Amino acid sequence: MARMAAIAALVTAAVTGPYVVSCWLATGDPFYAVNYHTRYYRHAEGLRGFVPESATHFVVRQFQTRPIAAVDTAAGGLFSWPFSSKWSGFRPWSPRLATLLRWSAAAGLIVFLWSANGRLLLVLLLTALAPYALTYSLGGGGAWRFSEHVYPIYLVAVGFAWQRALRAAFAIVRARSTWRTWGALLTRRHVIVGAAATVIAALVPIAYYALPLLITREALAASDASTIEAGTRERWFFTGAWSEPRRSGPVVVRAAEATETGIRFALQSPTALFLTLKMDPAETADPARQPWVTVFLNRQRLGEVRLTRDPTRMGAYRFQVPARMTRAGLNALQLVSSHTVPAREGGRQFAWLARDAPVAFRLWYVRLVAMTQ
Repeated sequence: MARMAAIAALVTAAVTGPYVVSCWLATGDPFYAVNYHTRYYRHAEGLRGFVPESATHFVVRQFQTRPIAAVDTAAGGLFSWPFSSKWSGFRPWSPRLATLLRWSAAAGLIVFLWSANGRLLLVLLLTALAPYALTYSLGGGGAWRFSEHVYPIYLVAVGFAWQRALRAAFAIVRARSTWRTWGALLTRRHVIVGAAATVIAALVPIAYYALPLLITREALAASDASTIEAGTRERWFFTGAWSEPRRSGPVVVRAAEATETGIRFALQSPTALFLTLKMDPAETADPARQPWVTVFLNRQRLGEVRLTRDPTRMGAYRFQVPARMTRAGLNALQLVSSHTVPAREGGRQFAWLARDAPVAFRLWYVRLVAMTQ
């Protein structure tokens, strides 16, 4: 193993060495080709783009300033972003085919753990994606080409999953007793690994939906801003009768389907905030029947919102929240509508709901900005 690693290191040095030395001689930085791009990503973060920063320092800074957000971003860059973006090309042929291939690939990646070659492919997959894991969410860092090189591994996982499934099926068919076959196949090691995989499979969804709450808390604790969107992953922010997320043009919205709905968020300590609600009303034919909304925070009244009608943009409603109205831990933003109307009377923006579904307004996002002291 050590000999093979040494040979790989020598080959790598022989291939990349001339280029690294050339960068060093020309610019004084052997890793100029990597470090140069931090300018773009700094600009995408809203920082000064032309301040020199090495790629190593860029990564370290992410984990030092926003450790929870950095872990979440890295997990998305290694697992969800590259994987989810690879199957839409099959949809014009068949949406069912795209779904089948996606789930087959996911199963194949898991089954890789029980194969030496599969584990090698997983190492190659993760190390190939590592350089882009923290930048895919910045600017154009999520472009398809940045994860194009791992596409073959996903396709191999599809074939591997089906090969193992068919192999297991044939083994069961050839055996006299299905239970005897499974008993022969299952060893103590298989049971332990299977139990561990089950626990991990249960914890991953919990972390996936819980992390946004912690990321919001982390950002506001650093006197920064956080946006709570209406997407699927943000479901734990929303309390009360909200519709499922729905894409409406370039944005994702949820509809309030009761007079009392809410959004919760976490704070490390009582914090003064600027709060912005981005939402649109149910546009009834008679404007007098259009619902309006009273906003409360932790059962303290912030104000009343008379929703405006603008076909070109969604309304933005801003409040200044003093620190005394907030608290450490979970905070509850309550949106109390004057009434609801059937979706059929709410205008075309609510046509995707059942005609008799009660609606009051639709929400795009809540933005929280910590006031600087």
